[in-house]
Amino acid sequence: MATRGRCATCGKLICVCEKTTARRAPRDPNNEALDKAFKGAVRARVVKDHPGQLPDDLAPEVLDAILAGKSPKLSPEAMERIKGTTETLLTVTAPADLAELRACLAIGSSGFHCMCAGGPTLEIDGPEGGRARITLHHGQSIRWDDAWSSDAALVDGGRLVKWLAAKGVRGPLEEVEEAARRKRESGLASERWQRAMPRCLAPLWEELSGGNAPFGWVLFVGGGAAPPPPGLERARSALQAAYRNEGEAIRALLGWLGEGAGPWSGFPIYESVAEGLLTLSSTNAIVAAVEPAAATRAQLTGAARMLARRGGAGATLSLDLRERLRSAVESAPANLARFDAVF
Repeated sequence: MATRGRCATCGKLICVCEKTTARRAPRDPNNEALDKAFKGAVRARVVKDHPGQLPDDLAPEVLDAILAGKSPKLSPEAMERIKGTTETLLTVTAPADLAELRACLAIGSSGFHCMCAGGPTLEIDGPEGGRARITLHHGQSIRWDDAWSSDAALVDGGRLVKWLAAKGVRGPLEEVEEAARRKRESGLASERWQRAMPRCLAPLWEELSGGNAPFGWVLFVGGGAAPPPPGLERARSALQAAYRNEGEAIRALLGWLGEGAGPWSGFPIYESVAEGLLTLSSTNAIVAAVEPAAATRAQLTGAARMLARRGGAGATLSLDLRERLRSAVESAPANLARFDAVF
C-alpha cells in the first residue's frame, strides 16, 4: 500500500511504499564510496529524470495497481506524467571536470530521507559501464539508492549548483534561488505579522507561538474536544485589560489577522493564534465590530476570512458591509471565491 503526501521542501506530490524503501542499500552514506565511483571514471552525465512525480488526480487504487506491476487504463497524458521524462542535460568526460564534480559532491551528515524523487540525476560511468546513479535534492543533499541507506547532506550545495549552472544546467541553481526568495518573503511576512500584533499580546508571543503551541491553536480553531492551547487564558485577560470593550478587542484581532501572509488556506501556522482568539467571539459580534464605516481594510480582510471560515454561521450582512468585505479581498481571487461561496 502506498502512502501519498507532498515534499516539505518543494511541495511536489510524492508516494512512499514498502517497495520503494526496501530498495535502499544497508550501508550508511560515505565519501569513500564516492571516491571509488569516481576513480578511473570516464564519463558523467546529468539526466533529467522524474519517475516518482505523480499527477494530483491519480486515484489511490490506480497508484496501487501501478506499484503492483499492473497496467491500469490511463490516458496517454497521464501515463506520460507518471513515467516522467529522461533527457541528457550535460555530459562531461575531461578528467578535470570529473575531479571538480567529485569535489562538489563531498557529503557530511546523513540519516534522513527527502520525501520527493528529486532531480536531476548524476550518472557516473567507468570503462566497464555504469557505476553510480545519484539524485540531487534541492541543492542540499544527494541520494544513492544502490549504495546508501539514506540521503546525505552536501558539504557545499552551492558549489555544486553553481558548477552545474556554469555548464549550462541552471535548474538546480534556480531552484535554490527560488527557495531563498520564498524564505525571504516568509521572513518579511512574519515580521509584518508581529508588527501588527496587538501590543498587549507581544509579551506572550513566545508562549503562544513557540514550539508545538501553534498545533494546539489549529486544533482549537477546528473545534471538537481539543484542549485550550497554551496561553489562551493569559491572552484573553491581556485583551480584556487593554481594550474598553469586546468590539475594540475584536477589531484589534481582525486587523492583526488581516495582515496575514495572504492565502486563507496553506497559510503560516502561527496565524492560527489570531484565528483561535477570534473563535472566542460570536459571529454577530464580529459583524458588529466591522459594521462602522471606520473599519480599516485590514480589519475587513480579517473579518471576511473569519466569516468565510465559519461558513457564514448564520450571519446577516448589510449590502454595504458585504461590498466592503468583498472589496477588501478582491485582490486575492482565491480568497474572494471562498467569500463569495459563503455570501
